[in-house]
Amino acid sequence: MRTETKRSILVLIAPATLAALVLALPVPSASHLTTQAVDLHEYGFPAMSEDVLSSVFYISNERIAVFFDQLLPEQSPHDHALKLMVFDTEEGHAASQLVVHADPRAVDITAGPGGGVLLGREGKLSFYDSNLQLLKSVPLAQGTAGIKFDRRLNQLVVETVDETSGLRTAHFKDGNSLKESAALSYPIKSQGVFGKDELAYAISGNCKGAAHVISNRVRWRGLDQLPACDPLAFIEEDSLAYASDGHLYAIDSKADQRLDLRIPAPDTFEMPRFIGLSDDHVRFALSAQRREKLSSRWPYHNDVFVYDLASKHMIFEHTLKKGSVAMALSPGGRQMVTIEGGELMLLSVP
Repeated sequence: MRTETKRSILVLIAPATLAALVLALPVPSASHLTTQAVDLHEYGFPAMSEDVLSSVFYISNERIAVFFDQLLPEQSPHDHALKLMVFDTEEGHAASQLVVHADPRAVDITAGPGGGVLLGREGKLSFYDSNLQLLKSVPLAQGTAGIKFDRRLNQLVVETVDETSGLRTAHFKDGNSLKESAALSYPIKSQGVFGKDELAYAISGNCKGAAHVISNRVRWRGLDQLPACDPLAFIEEDSLAYASDGHLYAIDSKADQRLDLRIPAPDTFEMPRFIGLSDDHVRFALSAQRREKLSSRWPYHNDVFVYDLASKHMIFEHTLKKGSVAMALSPGGRQMVTIEGGELMLLSVP
């Protein structure tokens, strides 16, 4: 009996060619990765999903906080019931729930110290744990216009507004002791981006020279020559990310460029929006509006992009359903969460 032996063929590829092939591989989209969906309609999310005020954020790698306006029909237009929920990221079930009666325009809900949740309303800031159990409440100063918490820095920022002076003041506080470390003022009509005892803002108009940084620690120089009309986030204590002309840039306090990455969303009529930064400062997420293919007008949709800042490559892209604006990046940078069409989507990031 004749036995045929199969021969193996070894193909040698030059390193340069191999590198080119790797770079040519498509960026993984959400459809190719693990996805878990939770139907929020079962928890009272309104059927008219596109017009519902909703938000989502991580309080830890294991837990996500979600809130939305229930728009209960028996209520008057001025009475709102906000549903605040905490979900387990692995099992996808609601661990705890809380109903908050407040006007959505007069309440702030954000992540808080120790993996908890902060709720600011009616002159009071309340601290909840990860199970939405109230820990304590402290008064808010008159003129408080907003609160923000940075988990990486354990830093609470309370913003107050003075209509007479036309200034907005950011009060930087330790997340645990609430001791104030800085108070920085900037124009009332600007939106601030916060770092460690520092903030960046932009003045509308010509993008060149629009960005300004106020810091208690570092002197920032050379910004007057940059087209940084849209500061996004501080990615390090002395490094500011901004978007311009379809690119994501990062500069240090001496205005030296540290990053230049393309944002594949041409012809958008809105500047890209910062979504999140992983706790190790390596993964950066933003969203940008893109026009439908083969269309010269509406509708636009939101795309989410995640960049690996160490390798300087985009590693994830996901197109959201129309009307969806709620999204967040996990502290570890390995998961993205969105609210789309009344569904909570947990997307794996490679």
